[in-house]
Amino acid sequence: RLVDELATKEHMASLGQASQELMHDLRSPLTVVLGFVQILTDDLCKSKEGLGEQMQATFEYIDVIEKGVKRCRDLIEMWQNMGKHTDNIQPVLISTMLRDVVKATEHFAIEHGGQIDLCINGGDSVVWGDSTQLYRTVQNVVNNAIDALPEADGVVHIACDCFEEEVIIR
Repeated sequence: RLVDELATKEHMASLGQASQELMHDLRSPLTVVLGFVQILTDDLCKSKEGLGEQMQATFEYIDVIEKGVKRCRDLIEMWQNMGKHTDNIQPVLISTMLRDVVKATEHFAIEHGGQIDLCINGGDSVVWGDSTQLYRTVQNVVNNAIDALPEADGVVHIACDCFEEEVIIR
């Protein structure tokens, strides 16, 4: 029994080491992507006339890419800190978080022949929580809903009701 326990502990230690190496390996290319997104943004600002009407859409695409890369970086940090006591509780503006989720997932919905409908009632509300975990949770639910859409013309409805003391997301 002791030999089995030792083997299990050695296996868990090697998994921990491998996951740390994976997190490190992912962080490096994400840093490069983020750097080039910032360079691209600067270059586009210098050549505004050439893009014309496409300028606003291009900056929105870059914003989605940049936020996605930063979320990947935050997720890596979250996984690296798993098991450690960290206090990432901060104010999260729910309407902004939901709009960011929609921007990040609407292309996925379109690929599945659907769309996303977002309705926020009651204005902007702030909740206290881990913004990475909140975003991750909502995005996973939305992605699952997109996966469950019928083959064409499906709609994922996201509703948020903001009250004085609570926020309800459906």
